[in-house]
Amino acid sequence: MSSRRSVVSIKQEDLDAVNDNNEEDEVEAGQNFTYIPPNPRKFYRRLLEHCLDTDLKAMRDPNVNDDDQVSLGILSPAHIEVINECALRWRISQPYRTACFLDLIKQLYERNEVPLDCVPEALGTVSKVLHEISLDKWPTQDVSQLCVSYLVRLSNSYQAEFLVSTHGSLFSIFLAAIYHAMDAIPTLKQAEVMPFVAILEQIKGSGLLDRFDVDIIARIDDIKDRVRIVAAEKYDLKFKELQAAPGVNRALPMLLMTDELENGAKTLDKRFPTPILE
Repeated sequence: MSSRRSVVSIKQEDLDAVNDNNEEDEVEAGQNFTYIPPNPRKFYRRLLEHCLDTDLKAMRDPNVNDDDQVSLGILSPAHIEVINECALRWRISQPYRTACFLDLIKQLYERNEVPLDCVPEALGTVSKVLHEISLDKWPTQDVSQLCVSYLVRLSNSYQAEFLVSTHGSLFSIFLAAIYHAMDAIPTLKQAEVMPFVAILEQIKGSGLLDRFDVDIIARIDDIKDRVRIVAAEKYDLKFKELQAAPGVNRALPMLLMTDELENGAKTLDKRFPTPILE
């Protein structure tokens, strides 16, 4: 009996030793483990989106000093490090990363969660990558994504449209912003419209609009029509105001209206010596 107990005892000790060794092996293996998600691009985008949302919430914290300078890239150094590491391990291409960031910044701007200056900052990152890696050397799905970023989403596969549609959406967004800015005619100021024009020029300078079927001339004609409509409405309103008390001289309202038109035209010519859209 004692012999059996001793054998059993030895076997139990051996098992405990084996278990301990296995636990050590598991810890050692876990230190070298790299998780690669089933859809790296989708997970990368979600990670980037989460980091942007977290850093934006941190910026809105009332305890944050207003004097602290905030990067237009939004992301904190710690999050940049995490994102870069995941992009390296998951083999996310630089073209996709820049197009994905631009698309998310576009969405945040549409929700009024980031200032206008963040958009040209993101566009500048795309331009830098385009300078380093010519477009014909980009993966096909990344080229499509970048072009979509400038325009609108197409009906084909998302991966094949991403780049083109983001740029296209931005182009449409800022054309619409200029369209609505024309409501301020004839008191429109450069500060109310030129930031949008600068972004449109930046988008056009990328050359990506040439890859998308968009009638830019027709869109600009819409803005010109809006100017005519607003100007006519303001003219009618002012003229009715002057006619309300014509006095003895019935021609006086027309003379005053002439002065109003001349002064308005001179002011606009001074503020906008050249066409804002060509």
